Parts: sequence; structure tokens; C-alpha cells
Amino acid sequence: MKNSDVKFHSIEDILSVVQPNNDSFIMKKIFKGLYLVDDIEYVMDNSFSYPFRTDNSAILLVLKGELKIQVDLISYSVRKNDMIIIPSGSICRTSEITEPTRLLGLVFTDEFANSNIQNIQDINTVRFFFIKKSPQISLLE
Repeated sequence: MKNSDVKFHSIEDILSVVQPNNDSFIMKKIFKGLYLVDDIEYVMDNSFSYPFRTDNSAILLVLKGELKIQVDLISYSVRKNDMIIIPSGSICRTSEITEPTRLLGLVFTDEFANSNIQNIQDINTVRFFFIKKSPQISLLE
């Protein structure tokens, strides 16, 4: 894949693609650079089946269903109670939605993260999430 094959999407671009096609998709701005994402109904539409890069980080929790997502060209199958962390600058692609899915997540800009990190403890916590070999975490019920 060439770099020219990868589109860039800002958070506004993502909203403009998803919201007109999905009345149940909510992306609520909480603070400047921090958004809450909720698919309140189950999603089967794959608006991002092509690779794209964004300048936002995302922490997504799968509440129901299953999907396959690629982060930096590595495929992950995420299902109910899985969390996936997508660092800014990553190449992302939803390769398949295998069953109706509901997601909940936080999306934030690098500017938001940098301006809201208060101390070294916060930095270490953030670093733990973004330097893991696998961005996928399975939560216990």
C-alpha cells in the first residue's frame, strides 16, 4: 500500500461521513478536542472500509457484536467487552462487521492530551496504553 492510497480524516471529516448515514451515531463534544462516541443502535454499515489516517486518538469499547479492524495494517477481531486503542497517526480500516455492533468510545486530539496531562503519573498511564504491542484489551464481565 502506498502512502497516497491512505486518506486523511479529521474528526470533522469522520462526522460528516458517519452522521448523515446513521441517525443513531452520536459524537458529542465534551471539551475542546475530546469527544464521546456512541452508536446507540447496532451498526452494520461500514463507512470506513478503506484505509485512512487521522490526527485523533481513540479508545473504543465494543458493547455488542463483533468487527474486524486494522490498525497499522495489523488485523484485530474485536467483540463484546473488547477495548481497542487507536493512537493518532495510525492507519485504520474497518475490514468487516460480522454482526450488528455497538461501540462506545473516547476520541481526543493530541492537543487535548498534551494540554491535560498534569504529571508524570498521567504520562506513564497514557504511554502504557499507546506503546503496548497489541492495542486490543479484553475486559472481564
